Amino acid sequence: MQNIEKTSRQVRQFFQLLYFLIPAITILFWVFASPDGSIQMAFGLKQMTLTPGVRFLGALASLLIPNGILLYGLHQLIRIFKSYEKMEIFTLENVRRYRKLAYILFAWVVGREIYNALISVILTMKNLDYHVVNLSFTTQDLVVLITGCIVLVMSKIMIEGHRLANEEAHTV
Repeated sequence: MQNIEKTSRQVRQFFQLLYFLIPAITILFWVFASPDGSIQMAFGLKQMTLTPGVRFLGALASLLIPNGILLYGLHQLIRIFKSYEKMEIFTLENVRRYRKLAYILFAWVVGREIYNALISVILTMKNLDYHVVNLSFTTQDLVVLITGCIVLVMSKIMIEGHRLANEEAHTV
């Protein structure tokens, strides 16, 4: 039992670290991004102007859409592992959190598409020649959707585990 508590604490602390590092790294990326280096590599776009306004909009879009979804997912994982530290495993609250995680994974795929389209418009809005709207569905998106389905099934299994734990607790 102590092993579960210790491992859960370590995993929770790692997720808490990520919860604060991800927005900081995103802001630093947009502050120090160069149009011919990191932006071109990250987004595959050429001929863009990185004015302070474009940097601000890029950072805002990054923080709101993909990071917002990711941070909400990390928040749910932190809460799950915090309950595991207390040895609260098959609880109704954890079932809800797993279900939320599944929906967060689905939202990640949709949000990523919205973000890709939005960021490509933001990065090419100063171009007089052309504007780009980038949409793509990748194998990574398919893997995330499949993982979301698996987590959704796990939440249903957790409901059954909760029911069995409840029955055991009330058996005389």
